[in-house]
Amino acid sequence: MNFAQTGPVNRVAEALSLYAIQEAQSIAANPAGWKQDASGLDLKIRFYEGITAAAYPHPSKAERSTLRFVRHQIRRMSAIKYPTPLRQLIYHPVSIFLRDILLQRRQGFRQMETQIRHTMRNELRTLNHHAVQQSLNDRGFRLPVETILRKMMAQEMPQFHFRYADPARCKNTEFVLHFAKVPGSDFYYFQSFDAATRPDLQSMLNRPAGAVQQSFDLYAGKSFSAPEAAALVNGGFVAHIEEGHEKWYSLDTEGQHLPGQVPLIIHSFDLEAELKKLPLRPLSATQSTNLIRALREGQARSVELQIDGRGVRCKIQAAPQSRALAIYDEHGRRLAFASTPQKNSGAKASLENGLRVLSDIGNTPTVDKKKRKIGK
Repeated sequence: MNFAQTGPVNRVAEALSLYAIQEAQSIAANPAGWKQDASGLDLKIRFYEGITAAAYPHPSKAERSTLRFVRHQIRRMSAIKYPTPLRQLIYHPVSIFLRDILLQRRQGFRQMETQIRHTMRNELRTLNHHAVQQSLNDRGFRLPVETILRKMMAQEMPQFHFRYADPARCKNTEFVLHFAKVPGSDFYYFQSFDAATRPDLQSMLNRPAGAVQQSFDLYAGKSFSAPEAAALVNGGFVAHIEEGHEKWYSLDTEGQHLPGQVPLIIHSFDLEAELKKLPLRPLSATQSTNLIRALREGQARSVELQIDGRGVRCKIQAAPQSRALAIYDEHGRRLAFASTPQKNSGAKASLENGLRVLSDIGNTPTVDKKKRKIGK
């Protein structure tokens, strides 16, 4: 906690170090407005006055020199708090520089200023890293990126970015994460991210139309997590609860739009009502909550359906465009309940009585007509 040094501990310098850490915490809490915080200046003056009033038995030469620096800082901060033409002249940076040279204290004062800045910078970087890492975690970016994040922040560039992929949770998707400094500060924040499809070879051969890319600004427009963004760019649907209502979103990849800015489409769909229509094996409250959360994130989930008294393992996924839940077998084939006559007797056999491959069922999914575009 104390400044790097050799020899006896400088108790005054330690007190300054403690306050430098507190000041870094204040900046981290209000990176955009801490310079205009008059109460912060008052607190700093009071703390420095407390240092000069403290009892330091048998102060060393270094401590006496540091106390002179503290008194100088109190006068300088008081001139900022109560500016007058005379004080502005006396404590102008050029006046301070010349006076420190004449009084032969320039080197000592510069050293103290450097040490305080170094302590503040180290603490602020630690706090900033934790804040940005928490923001990443909140958005669903959970693979270890601590090392690269620290190194990029240490470069002190105005903004930077790096690539990110999470094949386990965000299949066939690549991200570019963007970071920038808060205006008027050295404090970084997670600004936005780009998500783009990175289909496997089979998908590329089947759909060679090209990748879908979308930019997601964290502070403007709709806010989506990493799994939700991955679902959207891969043609899926995600839901948010807004003002007590469930709203489903997808990307209008077929319309006219600027590169990276695909309009969102809102769909009308009641997930819980559709789940109640399925003969699901009874779920606990926790299992039901987790299932609904995953489906709203655009994920497919494995469930067990009770068909003719037997359990059938299937995957289900929200399909608002069909106003229903999509059901798939272990081979990824779309299934549906065979409640209508089959087109012909040569239909494929069902996995169990009551389920048929969708292409063999003579009914057409209802297209969602209650949808509208946003974000243009």
